[in-house]
Amino acid sequence: MRITIVEVNKTIDFPPVINLIKVLLDQKHSIKLISRTTNELPDEIKNNDNFTSYEIPWINENNIFNKFRHRFILNSFVRKQTKECMKDCDILWTTSIVTIRELRKDVFRYKHVFQLR
Repeated sequence: MRITIVEVNKTIDFPPVINLIKVLLDQKHSIKLISRTTNELPDEIKNNDNFTSYEIPWINENNIFNKFRHRFILNSFVRKQTKECMKDCDILWTTSIVTIRELRKDVFRYKHVFQLR
């Protein structure tokens, strides 16, 4: 099965999400991860042939303009990348309410699993 996992926060900060990825990879599923700081994932995940990651761009939010800019970039990137990944995936797996908020109604277009961490 091909699964796209979306987490708009740092995946490395949420051990249940890392464990989910490990278990799914052990079960020989193909995983696409859209998240921040994917380069900090354990090597056993990053080096797996069934794993692909897409890094969410991050902007320093030191002023109000950058906060709005970041929200726009985050929203458009996550939605666009999810749509692209789901062209050849079976399931969309989200792990936070914030992620659902970013994807909006797009979650209803796919078979969707929502896991609270």
